[in-house]
Amino acid sequence: MVQMLIAIGIIAVLAYLFMHWLTFTTDHGNEITVPDLRKLSEQQVEEKLDDLNLEYVLLDSVDFKKDFPKHSVVEQDPIAGSKVKEGRKIYIKINSSGFTTVKIPNLIEKTYR
Repeated sequence: MVQMLIAIGIIAVLAYLFMHWLTFTTDHGNEITVPDLRKLSEQQVEEKLDDLNLEYVLLDSVDFKKDFPKHSVVEQDPIAGSKVKEGRKIYIKINSSGFTTVKIPNLIEKTYR
């Protein structure tokens, strides 16, 4: 019976120490709110995220959206207002510089074949 109590005591102490180590290692409670990066240029994004000790990764440019300035952020992940840890990467997509031109073949007086 005494050995059982000693074993339970050792397990309780180890669990307690493990939880404190885990809290310290994961920086639990130290979170940064992700800013809204939409309509900012890449340079403005870099400056803003450097101040918060966050990084960004440019994923792609999206089709031109006239509501956003050229070469500005259209989408971000995680979204604005999310809580993240220090050093987290924010994935962004940039607006194209304009509409793409598409060549249309001459179809006048042509058959479907």
